[in-house]
Amino acid sequence: AGYAISAFEVAGIFGILTSGWISDKLFGGKAQRVCAIYMGATAVFAGLFFLLPSGSGSTIITILVGGIGFFLYGPQALLGVVAANHATKKAASTALGVIGFTSYLSTIVSGAMIGFFLQKNIFNWSNVFLFMFAIALVGTIIMASLWKLKGDGYQNSKE
Repeated sequence: AGYAISAFEVAGIFGILTSGWISDKLFGGKAQRVCAIYMGATAVFAGLFFLLPSGSGSTIITILVGGIGFFLYGPQALLGVVAANHATKKAASTALGVIGFTSYLSTIVSGAMIGFFLQKNIFNWSNVFLFMFAIALVGTIIMASLWKLKGDGYQNSKE
């Protein structure tokens, strides 16, 4: 368990670094594209984790958990960039504030909800990962819907 959690966090650091590099070098700063790809990969890894048979080896568990961390942390880091890039110069700080507030609030709510559902036996851990898979798919769809946006929203801004 310790290796899996460590893999999640260490891979997440590399996911952040590579997502920024890929956004800049391969997509010309269009971070929403990297977010869509990474969220899709997060869904794949969460789905594979959900499908693991009981008693799977620790190596495969660690690899899948590391993959989830790698692909999850990239969009987490880039969502603020996407918001700031597509707001006007006057609204960029507000956009970042909304993204930050929503991120922290969702962490609190999701942690409390998952804990509640597990404690009341409404969900088991398998259902939690199925739910995470579904949320990753929703995130993929949302970010993919932004695929064609320009690099930033400042070109036509009068502000």
